[in-house]
Amino acid sequence: MQELDLLDAFMRVFQRGSMTAAAADLGVSQPALTDRISRLEARLGVRLFERSRRGTRPTVHAERLATSVGEPLSRLREVMRPPSEPAPVSGLLRLGGPAELMALRVLPALAPLLGAGLRVDIRLGQAHELLAALAPTVPPVSVRASVTSPTLAAPVAAGPAVGAAGSSPGTAPVVSSPVAEPATTSSGPVHRLSPMASSFPERSASGLAPAPIPSPAGPGSELDLVISAVRPKLPGITAVPLVDEEFVLVGTASHARSIDPAELANDPVAALAHLPLVAYGVDLPIVRRYWLTLFGRRPPNRVALTVPDLRAVLAAVTAGTGISVLPRYIACPALEAASVQVLHRGEELPLNTVYLACRTGEELSQPLGAVRERLLRAAGDWGTL
Repeated sequence: MQELDLLDAFMRVFQRGSMTAAAADLGVSQPALTDRISRLEARLGVRLFERSRRGTRPTVHAERLATSVGEPLSRLREVMRPPSEPAPVSGLLRLGGPAELMALRVLPALAPLLGAGLRVDIRLGQAHELLAALAPTVPPVSVRASVTSPTLAAPVAAGPAVGAAGSSPGTAPVVSSPVAEPATTSSGPVHRLSPMASSFPERSASGLAPAPIPSPAGPGSELDLVISAVRPKLPGITAVPLVDEEFVLVGTASHARSIDPAELANDPVAALAHLPLVAYGVDLPIVRRYWLTLFGRRPPNRVALTVPDLRAVLAAVTAGTGISVLPRYIACPALEAASVQVLHRGEELPLNTVYLACRTGEELSQPLGAVRERLLRAAGDWGTL
């Protein structure tokens, strides 16, 4: 059990990135926690953490150890939880999220609920598409004509607009006035060290009326719960932070040998400029953020490949196609196998917060409430990904 205590202490520091926070979680003093980490380092013969005024950063040895012991320890914690008899969860939940996180973290966390009778339909995609499918919708209200209109001088009763999406079949239109288009969404990364965010502003294409505001109980939504890589700002949507992703710049040993260490320290953009990039999208969403956050400039590198799957990005990097920026949990297996390595270590790596989003007022409805609670609890064991 002593070895398990040491490993548990290690994982807590690894996840929290702070001795102080980890000690508070474990209910021990900071010197006692430091002693546990020192004993584990002595037993393994490697240094696990670099300590500085900015916090506690894991070494490559720590990343490899966390990959090996993280899941077994999480299972042991689950076994050691106080016994309970939760009510069986049944019904259908429509869940959307990014393919990589769904496959590597979300579906394993939901396995006990699925075995108990819950059915989940998964939709994979990018955040803006999934949030649009989650957003509640209502039939838009027709626009009253201006009193200055020569053709519509008399007051007109409100009613469904002609051709309005979601209007009841067979309802006769009252007026044939211009109608605003339903709200559309757009997203764009915000370059900063804090978690990535994106806004989804509503607009009216015609300019004659505001876009319809969705209602929490509105029909037409295609999803019940979304795991979103951007912070939702759509009306009628409630979101809570689920987990943070930390990004690392990786490449092969051959890529690493081609980089001048002195130039990397003084001008990293120039030192890395000769290496082709493998990117998630044509606008380099993750790579560009890393460059702007840590280097203050956009990458001038040639793009060799774009593929909208981070696991495919890692496979291409491992094959030598180019370098890329990936969430640490995606890159960890390849780092452990030494098929790729971290090419640059900044003082503070960019973080992105992943959110759990549902329609406002439905947080406790079932089976959504049970799945939401399960994922939030599991994310506490994941730590920073």
